[in-house]
Amino acid sequence: MYNVDGAATMIDQMSRTVQQRVDMNIIEFLNNSYRDTGARYHKVFDIVPPANYALSPTEWQGQLKTLIDYLTQTMRQDFKSYDATFAIVGNPLDINLLRDVNWTFQGNGSTVGGVEVSYSVGAVSGIASYKIISSDLIPQGSLKIIAIPQRKDYLTYKFYPYSFNVVNNYNNTTNPSLPNLMMTKRYDLEEFTPIIGQIDILNNDGTVFAQ
Repeated sequence: MYNVDGAATMIDQMSRTVQQRVDMNIIEFLNNSYRDTGARYHKVFDIVPPANYALSPTEWQGQLKTLIDYLTQTMRQDFKSYDATFAIVGNPLDINLLRDVNWTFQGNGSTVGGVEVSYSVGAVSGIASYKIISSDLIPQGSLKIIAIPQRKDYLTYKFYPYSFNVVNNYNNTTNPSLPNLMMTKRYDLEEFTPIIGQIDILNNDGTVFAQ
């Protein structure tokens, strides 16, 4: 135990907890926004092919991309935002159904600013440009699709990071060697013109490839 830096360990654990809390708040914020739009852009994809489908399950899963293209093009046309790109957010088990993702950041055991992260970032091409965000914190069973307009005067959602403070100069006079830390993170999430959709993923239980 003499080799353990208690303050550094506590900072690491608190930083990870704070960041996960922020990520979970963002997920909840998007879920609420999607619900408040009345689930206007909603599709369902069953990864088990229909009984009369002649090709392989892998070929059928490629239809998920076609469904994403249809949903995003509908969003662009409805809001006249033809230059918009899209973020596709989901659990790794659902994101893994997308083919040819070019991963630019793998979060497995990686750290950003000293904080271990639980997400990966990639991109895939289609009828629009898609940024892929895969996170263990997102429940399995659906993919969120968020429009990102390229015009500076047209916003859908915005994350405002204000401050992240760590105070460690408070000491207990009776236990001066005991680490004492306070960590605060201030930020805000804003909704402007919500353009968000969801594709529910059915029967993604890992058994389709055995058919």
